[in-house]
Amino acid sequence: MSTATALPSISDVLGGLLVTIFVAGVLYGVNVAQTYMYWLTSDGDTMYIKCLVASVFIVETFHTVMCFHMAYYYSILKAGDLASIAQIVWSAGLTVFGEITIVCLVQSFYLRRIWILSKRNVWLTGFTFVVLFVRVGFGIASGIFTYTLPLWQSFREHEAVQITVTVGLGLSVAIDMLIAFTLMYFLQKGKTGFKETDNVIHKMIAFSVNTGLLTGIVSLAIVLTFALNKKGLTFAGLVQMSSKLYANSLMGTLNARQILRKGMSVPELSDRFQTSRNNGVTVQTHIEIFPEATKTTDDSYPMTSNISSERSKKFAELSSQGSDKLST
Repeated sequence: MSTATALPSISDVLGGLLVTIFVAGVLYGVNVAQTYMYWLTSDGDTMYIKCLVASVFIVETFHTVMCFHMAYYYSILKAGDLASIAQIVWSAGLTVFGEITIVCLVQSFYLRRIWILSKRNVWLTGFTFVVLFVRVGFGIASGIFTYTLPLWQSFREHEAVQITVTVGLGLSVAIDMLIAFTLMYFLQKGKTGFKETDNVIHKMIAFSVNTGLLTGIVSLAIVLTFALNKKGLTFAGLVQMSSKLYANSLMGTLNARQILRKGMSVPELSDRFQTSRNNGVTVQTHIEIFPEATKTTDDSYPMTSNISSERSKKFAELSSQGSDKLST
């Protein structure tokens, strides 16, 4: 006579969790390297950016320690004990709070970027902030449930938890896409007409969209594994990976600034001349690319939002000056 419900194996329960926590550990190593690289070139950054980087690194370190405790508890201390593995260890809730903190810090950075690039658009920035606030609220609620519900099975079957997890992560995907495509819009709008600077803008657009898609895909994977993989804890491991991806997206954005600035080749452009002909007379007009082209307005992009307008005015002035010289 067979049992009504077959008990899951250890590999079914812990396999996905341990693999994803291992990947999260690798991503933490990447974050450590990126943080070190940042501090080597952070002299010109504001105190806000430096404090943000320090805060993210501290929370990420704490989060990683809790991840390893969670893995050690289930795979070593309670190895082979399905009854103990079915219980929610105290460090699991702390990893959720750590992940929410990282998301809040990183997304607030991108919100500040939207605020600057949109020229302080209250409605756009305010709407995105409200969505982020609600998402953080659902995440905190999910973390609290890990302490009020003793077992993973009761956690997954609780109706309120299903709402907080699915809606919270759904909002996370929405915010990632909203931020990515909003940045893409304003960066596309800020093109200057110069090949070098436009190439830099294309790279920034690609980076913004790719990071938003990556974190969004992981959030979607968490929802799917939470809903479909009833026996395993893979979803819990993907939550740990999500935190590392957000932290690395921030550090990647900050560290990419030096590369993007070099790609603008401003000194080369400033030495170029424009040659025009009028009635057989050749006039050389010097085109100056403003030093603002390498100035950061939001501590993350090597550009200003008004480069195009300033250059247009400059070209108009130069054209006028050239005509005046010819007429004399």
